[in-house]
Amino acid sequence: MSISVIVPAYNEERYLGETLKSIQRAKEFLLKKDAVLAEIIVVENGSTDSTSHIALSSGARVVKETKHNVARVRNAGASFAKGKSSCSLMLIQSCLTSFCGASTKLWQTHLVLVGQWIPITERLKLW
Repeated sequence: MSISVIVPAYNEERYLGETLKSIQRAKEFLLKKDAVLAEIIVVENGSTDSTSHIALSSGARVVKETKHNVARVRNAGASFAKGKSSCSLMLIQSCLTSFCGASTKLWQTHLVLVGQWIPITERLKLW
């Protein structure tokens, strides 16, 4: 199983580093606990600060989307996602290890978008 964590980001240098560290810890936990592979994709939305640099130095894949529309930003990240399931986070949230561990079984059969559970079979019907 594999998961893609998509993080929309616009001028988020203040919070991005800690958020990515939290996601990285959850990623390591899932790999160790359930052999779940995870990738982190930051969708950079035309930031004028060091958002891109922080994301790259944290080991995240960075995707650019210039239109300021959250749905378009999430879709840009999803289009590059390699995981069978994806989780799109608002930057003010942290992907905590306990949450990810408890969610592993749900992620095996569902697509996760900002706390809304959508079966993968419905993935193509979203838009």
